[in-house]
Formats: sequence, structure tokens, C-alpha cells
Amino acid sequence: MSSRVDSSPLSLLRTQGTHMTDLMTRTLAPSPPASPEAEGSRAFAGTVAATLAVVVAPSTGRFRPAIDGRPQVRAGELLGHVTGGRGRADEVRSPVDAVVADLLVRAGQLVGRGQGLAWLQRTDIDGLGACSA
Repeated sequence: MSSRVDSSPLSLLRTQGTHMTDLMTRTLAPSPPASPEAEGSRAFAGTVAATLAVVVAPSTGRFRPAIDGRPQVRAGELLGHVTGGRGRADEVRSPVDAVVADLLVRAGQLVGRGQGLAWLQRTDIDGLGACSA
């Protein structure tokens, strides 16, 4: 009869003198939370997201741009409206200081909530290795 060696993780723990209940009840000290600003800066550094932004439709309706050509826009500046039934007109604003690189939809086109409307090339990137246009 050949003897069988039990190499399961549980048997390895038993040979090391560790019990499953010890593993289940141990806790690690929580690490201090990072600030959202610092976390965001590190998350996008070195990626396309560090220099580009996309503006999305806040609702379903027809997109009516309020800009011409490739203007420079400031954060919060009005880019257009998404119009819907009963006179509804939801504002579309720039999330960052940027140059409008291109519109992704035509004026009057029906768009869905969350659909991309415009590409923005960021002009002032705080903490992300600033770039200027």
C-alpha cells in the first residue's frame, strides 16, 4: 500500500502550526485613506486621460451646440444644450479648461444619455504634468 501525501492548503497550514480560525480572525491595520485629489492625479498620470476629456450628454434629446470652430473653453463654460420634449433644455458644460478638439455629433442629432458629444484637449492640468495648448 502506498502512502499518500496530503498537500492541500489546509494540511500545509496544520504543519506550520496555523489554524484556519487564526487566519480568519486576523485583521490588518487599515491604511489611511488617500485624498480624492491625490488619487485622481495618480490615476490618470501618463495616460490619454491626463490630456483629453470627453463631454457626454446629460440626457436623451437633440444636441444644440453653442460653440463654433475650435474655441478655447473654461471649466463650467456652456458648450450647448440637449433639448427634449415640453421645452426641456439640459445644459452641456465643459468639465475642464480645454480646447474643443472636435464635436462627435452633428447639430440637431438625436443623442442618448451618456453619449459622447465632444473631445476636449486639456490646457491646464494641475498635478498631472501640466500641458499648454
